[in-house]
Amino acid sequence: MAEVSFNYLGQFDWEIQENSLFKLAPESVSSEHSNLGHRSHLLSINSIVVEGQLHLKWTYSENFHKPATLESLTQDFASALRSLIAHCLYPNAGGYTPSDFPLAELGQQELDELLKEIENMES
Repeated sequence: MAEVSFNYLGQFDWEIQENSLFKLAPESVSSEHSNLGHRSHLLSINSIVVEGQLHLKWTYSENFHKPATLESLTQDFASALRSLIAHCLYPNAGGYTPSDFPLAELGQQELDELLKEIENMES
């Protein structure tokens, strides 16, 4: 059995029209699986971005993990994520990824080569 499943559901930041047939429900849903079912993973993390905020749902079995263990794990995860964000916001973090230029439709190697050409032109 794989131990962890991480599923990123995407960004749901679009403007939801008043007359739209579909809307995000404000309330939480109950369990997505039967308590009698078999898990494909010991820990499942589903994530989604809504209105610019990352939301994570951690699903686990108390037969394998104690709630305190998951509380500690989620706090460590949040701390590591904050550290990563701080690093990325640091002015000298450096480097670009294709996601910085989505309309260019470049791969990482193509982007690196293009940036090197630009750097050589400026020298």
